[in-house]
Amino acid sequence: MNGQSESQGWSQPESLASVGSGSVDFACYGVRTDSPLPQGTRRSPAPSVGDFTPTDGMLEELQFRLEIKKLEMEERRLETKKEERLESRRIKAEMEGQKEIELRKFELKKEAEKEERLESRKIKAEMEAQKEIELRKFELEKEAELRRERVEAMRLEHEKEEADKKRRFELEKTRIEVNSPHRVRGQGIVEKAVESQMVRSLKLIPEFDESKVTEWFRRFEKKAYEFDWPQERWVGLVANMLKGKALEVYDRMLVEDLNEYEEFKADIRRAYELRPEAYCLQFRSGKKRSGDSYLECARYLKESFEKWVASEQATTYHELKELMVMEQFVNVAERELVPLLREKRFKSLKEAATWADDHVLAHKGVSQQGSVGEHRDSGARWQDGRALQGRPAIAWG
Repeated sequence: MNGQSESQGWSQPESLASVGSGSVDFACYGVRTDSPLPQGTRRSPAPSVGDFTPTDGMLEELQFRLEIKKLEMEERRLETKKEERLESRRIKAEMEGQKEIELRKFELKKEAEKEERLESRKIKAEMEAQKEIELRKFELEKEAELRRERVEAMRLEHEKEEADKKRRFELEKTRIEVNSPHRVRGQGIVEKAVESQMVRSLKLIPEFDESKVTEWFRRFEKKAYEFDWPQERWVGLVANMLKGKALEVYDRMLVEDLNEYEEFKADIRRAYELRPEAYCLQFRSGKKRSGDSYLECARYLKESFEKWVASEQATTYHELKELMVMEQFVNVAERELVPLLREKRFKSLKEAATWADDHVLAHKGVSQQGSVGEHRDSGARWQDGRALQGRPAIAWG
């Protein structure tokens, strides 16, 4: 077999491992390949066309070469595909890395902006807190100053009232003793005894209370009837007990105004009459005090309600209904409208509501903020226009 191969110029490949470098020209078969010859194989001159007859070994070798060529092409294709996949992964990894970098930059930028906002809010809050502290400190200083001024004014007023009270007591005592119209000859000793008894009895009358004028007059009249004091003396006795605004009213009275006790009492009480809002506040804030019976509490609430209704001149069911609904309407109104509604004193609920709507529309878009420390005025006023400070004193029957 080997001799036959050598005589024809071909050598049979022993195994796939023996494939070396070189190329074989199979032009005579109609096929050309550059596949390397097996190692140790000698290339023989190609036989001529006329006497060439391919052998089985040559066909097998040709088939072997074709298979190797296919394997090499497949290997190159796989390597190319692998390189493409690697390149694709590299590009994808680079894109993801770039995207991650951009995302991280965006997050860092957002964090920086957030920190700046927080720092700005912190600085603003510190400034507002400092401003609030300064305002509060200023308010406390002003309150302390006003408190000192009020205490000093009250002390001076008290000293003045005591001096006026003592002076008027002496004057009235002298007037009663000297100018009594009922003094007649033969009754001087009796009259002096009566006058002396009345002067001593004045100590049994409670001190005049400006917050409970009606109740004070009621107590005085009970004592006057109890001691059987002549009614023509009542004006002089009451005058000795007056103080504050009542004493000022008494000073402005004419002599003829002191002849009738009921008119004198009405003038004094009129000076202490509250605005309707104050009577309403007294009624709404009334409570049962410890030590008082429920009957006394009910009596006080009834009297407060009657004073409120009377000050509003509500005499019919319709007027009373308007009064009650108007009060609730004012309570639910916006803060800045409350003092205006109370100042306007509308006669009907419809009129008040129409005015409120017009006012809101006219001031729409305008921000009205109250100053720090501003307190809401209850609207309660004395008749001379002074604000009723704090909770009104509650008088119990």
